[in-house]
Amino acid sequence: MPGTESIYVGEFMGTPVSSPNTVFTIAYGAFLDRKDVEDKYYILFRNKREIARGQTNSRIDTATVDDHGNFGLSLIGNMKNDTTIVLFRSNGTEYARFTTDKFLYFFKIVEEGASLFWGVDNAVRKTDIASRTDAFEFSVPHRVYPSDGIIDLENNIVLLKDSDRGYYRFGFDGSFLDFESWFSNYASGCDGESLYLLILETFRLQKDSTTTEDYTNAALWLEEALRRGIRESYSIKVCDVYTYLSSVYRMIGDSERALDAERKASDTLDGFRRIDRAASQLEKLGDPPDLRAARSILDDLEKVKPTERIFDYPNYSGRLFRMKGAIHELLGETLEAIEAYQRALQINSKIGCKRDLEKLRKEFAKGGEAH
Repeated sequence: MPGTESIYVGEFMGTPVSSPNTVFTIAYGAFLDRKDVEDKYYILFRNKREIARGQTNSRIDTATVDDHGNFGLSLIGNMKNDTTIVLFRSNGTEYARFTTDKFLYFFKIVEEGASLFWGVDNAVRKTDIASRTDAFEFSVPHRVYPSDGIIDLENNIVLLKDSDRGYYRFGFDGSFLDFESWFSNYASGCDGESLYLLILETFRLQKDSTTTEDYTNAALWLEEALRRGIRESYSIKVCDVYTYLSSVYRMIGDSERALDAERKASDTLDGFRRIDRAASQLEKLGDPPDLRAARSILDDLEKVKPTERIFDYPNYSGRLFRMKGAIHELLGETLEAIEAYQRALQINSKIGCKRDLEKLRKEFAKGGEAH
């Protein structure tokens, strides 16, 4: 990995990268006394003594060197993410090139210069340089950003460093052996909404292979997301989090917690969904109508808070009061129905209850239920 300090050789200033055994160092940078001050120059050192140097046609982004002095330079191309990896022997002779238009996370020379171990886009692979065939290749999960890697042949695993969260084990087949540890570390820095999205993304992608233990962990993390707080937005609703939590509890056979989550989902419905649900329920009251069910719908509509966003939308807020008026009328509460219809028409004159209001006003004028 690049050092924290620059290295100076005469007018050359470069970024040093050492081999694992620290015998070799490759430095890439620029000569300050030349017109071209881009990082197009490199010097290879062995035990702090220069053994090779050269220049490239493109800017060097980063470098690597193995314990035998084989070194590689990644060159930035003209196109976005266009990168060429150039491999050299310790005497400065180029022996291979690899070009990719994918984002290059890291690259290393392994097996005494015979293979390239690299992370490109969302895949990690070990490629035989001579035949250009992959000894292994696997995809890494979204949100894992491998900045370094180590191949452990003895245990048939790959250790990938995910940014600053440390190293995590993967099998050569891509199995994420340290998933729970990674998830816990990643989730520790998430707010409620980010944690919820992480859970959705992770467990939906792994749906076919999800175990009961996975669902149990998902439930615990969903509860944690709710504890941290979910801010209502266009894309995230608290009621959706509870609905998903309920489905997870059902997957693990916990019907009591599933029902509790369902109740909370209902209690946290936003005004838009509560109005839509009420409209659907009103259509199913029957003939003669179920007055107890009608009262329950009215009580549910009363939960729509005057501070909610629906009052910025006349069609929805008008529907709210029109439905309130219809239910009050159904329950024989004429004065309350008149007030609700009036409010609906004040909000939206085309809401469709003008005749209902006129009819009730006539009834009320003749005596109605109020005296």
